[in-house]
Formats: sequence, C-alpha cells, structure tokens
Amino acid sequence: MNVNEYIIENRNKRNLTQHDAADKSGINIKHYQEIEREDKQPGLKSLLKIADAIDIPFDLLFIDEGKEF
Repeated sequence: MNVNEYIIENRNKRNLTQHDAADKSGINIKHYQEIEREDKQPGLKSLLKIADAIDIPFDLLFIDEGKEF
C-alpha cells in the first residue's frame, strides 16, 4: 500500500471527508486532493500535518508491509 492509499484508508476509517482532513491539517483542499490522487508528492511537513489530522502515527506512512528490511 502506498502513502496516498494509506491516507485515504485511514481518513475513511475515521469518517472524515477530504474537506474535513484538509481543514484539520491546514492544507488547501485542492492541494490535499492532489496528494490523495498522487498528482503531487507531499513534503514531510504536509505529511506530518495530515497524519496528525487523521490521527495516525507519522512513521506508519513509511512502512511497506510487503518488504522485509
């Protein structure tokens, strides 16, 4: 699962709309939607804000369950 899929999945688990998540994270809705669609690659600052807004640990955005390290 990639970052945007993980964000979408967890946003939906918390019954948040894209607008809710964008508002809570302080990110412009258009930019937030571009992140979810993978049209834009978010910076670490944006990812931190999104993780906080949808209440997920920031480091989980970078774990690839399909790979062993």
